[in-house]
Amino acid sequence: MITLIRAMAQEGKSATEIAEHISSPVGSVRVLASRMGIRFRLRVFNEANIALMRTMAGDGKTAAEIAETIGSTPGSVRVLASRLGIRFQPNAQQSAPTDLVQITVVLPRSVRIELTNLAKRVGLRSASVLARHYLEELARSPEGRLFLPTSRPHATGAARR
Repeated sequence: MITLIRAMAQEGKSATEIAEHISSPVGSVRVLASRMGIRFRLRVFNEANIALMRTMAGDGKTAAEIAETIGSTPGSVRVLASRLGIRFQPNAQQSAPTDLVQITVVLPRSVRIELTNLAKRVGLRSASVLARHYLEELARSPEGRLFLPTSRPHATGAARR
């Protein structure tokens, strides 16, 4: 069974898909995989997100807008779109606001998961949107302090993009 779990994980299958295949609880598969050093890839590009990519690209959205919505990077969205034959409308990439600057932050997976969960609890689409909201608030704070919300943050145009 461990060989099968390892092989399926290397194929990019999620713990849920493997658990369904071997008729075992997802938690058991995760615990066994963890003990055996088997890691699962995060499945950002699942069927629902690929369908959403197609729709958003058809609506003229940029790779950056799509990436933020599904929790990926613009580069990954562009690569997958190219492989799947999804085309962005001409000038769509040029219509992105020029006052936005992209920064990359490397976080432990556990922190990313916590940010994602918090984003869901406060009604935001992704950890990226939540992180941008926090950084904007931190930059506006004269004391350089940031208080984490326990409910939905106030609606600002930047925080909801």
